[in-house]
Amino acid sequence: MKITVQKNEFYNKLKMVGKVVGSSKTMPQVENFLFVIGTDFIVTGSDISGIISGKVSTVAIENPKGVTIKLLVEKTIMNALKELPEQPIEITIDERTLRIVVAYKNGNKDGDGVFAIQGKDAAAFPEMKIDDERTEVRIEKSVLIEGFRSVMSFVANDELRPVMGGICLESKTDNLVFVATDGNMLSLREYSVEEYPEFSSIVPAKAAKLITDILSESKEEEMHVSISNKNISVETETYTMVYRLVEGRYPAYRNVLPKTHNTSIKVSSEEIQSVIRRVSVFANRNSLLLVMDINSGIIRINAEDVDFSVSANETLFAEVVGEPVKIGFHAGRLNDVLGSCTSDDCTIELIDASKAAIIRPVGVDGVTLLIMPMLINN
Repeated sequence: MKITVQKNEFYNKLKMVGKVVGSSKTMPQVENFLFVIGTDFIVTGSDISGIISGKVSTVAIENPKGVTIKLLVEKTIMNALKELPEQPIEITIDERTLRIVVAYKNGNKDGDGVFAIQGKDAAAFPEMKIDDERTEVRIEKSVLIEGFRSVMSFVANDELRPVMGGICLESKTDNLVFVATDGNMLSLREYSVEEYPEFSSIVPAKAAKLITDILSESKEEEMHVSISNKNISVETETYTMVYRLVEGRYPAYRNVLPKTHNTSIKVSSEEIQSVIRRVSVFANRNSLLLVMDINSGIIRINAEDVDFSVSANETLFAEVVGEPVKIGFHAGRLNDVLGSCTSDDCTIELIDASKAAIIRPVGVDGVTLLIMPMLINN
C-alpha cells in the first residue's frame, strides 16, 4: 500500500491528534498513534480517557488489494517529519510486516531520502464510540470556544476533588452556562439560548482545551456536539473527539454568589492591574496579601512584608458608590480575576471584608467573576 500526502497536512494532523496522546504503564499502546488506512487515511490518538481522530487529506492512496490496515506508529515519526520541507511525500506500508517507509526530497537539488519505522499490531488499542443515547447540543462554534476559554484558568488542580478539575457545562431555563472554580476564585459565563435540552455535565479541563484547539484550527463552521451520561463528543468534517466526563456532582456555585452588595466600584481594568502588579512586589512572600482601602472615590492599595521591612502603597481614583470598606485579597488571584475582564472598565461589588467580591466587565453581559477575600491581620 502506498499513500501520497503533503508533508504539512500529515504533520499538522499528527500534531493535533498528538495533544491527547498520553503515557500509561497499564496500556502502553496509547503512547502511539493509530493509523487506519483504507479508502481514507485516519490518524488517532488516545490517553485512555479520550480519543481524537483526524482525517488526513491525501493526494493519492494506492490500495490494489482493497484492504484496511490498522497499525500503531511511535510518536517519533513527528520528529522526522518536522525537519522536512513542504512537499509531497510517499508512505509505503507492508501489509504483512507493518513496516513503514517514508520517501521524500531533501531539498538539495535532486537529492532524496527515506526513513523507515516499524509499525505494531493495533489489536489492543482502546476504542471509544459516540454513545447512542446522547443529547445533541446545537451550539455555535464561537460560543463553545469562548465559553471554555473564559473559565479554563479557574479550574482547580486537586486530585482529592476531581469534580473541581473540570468545567461545569449545563443548560437550564434558556441559559447555557460554563463554570469553573478552584475554591478561591470562580468564573461563570452565561449565554441566552432558546429551546435547549436541559443537561448538566463536568467536562475535564484537558478535554475543554482539546475542543477549543480542534475548533480553532478547523476552518469549517459546521460541527456536531453531543453529551451523554458518560462522554462528550465533538465532530467536524476533519476531526472526531470523544472524551469521558468527570463523574460526580458539581458544587452548588450559585449559592456562593452574593445577591446584594454594600459598595460598588467602577475602575479601569488596566490601571488597577498595573497598580496591583507594582504594589504586590512588596507583599509578604508567603501570603501575597494586598489590602484595598476604599472610601470616597479613592482606592488605597498597599502591601508590606514586615520580615524584610519593605512596603508599598498607591492611590487610585475610581467611581465608588456605597459604604467605605477595607478588604484583603491574594495579589496573584486578584490580578488573575481582573485579567479575565475583557472590557476597558470593570465593576467590583463588595459586602464587607469577610464576604466574596464580585467582579464584572462593564458592557459585557453574562460574565460573573468571584474572588474570596483574605483575613487582614491588623
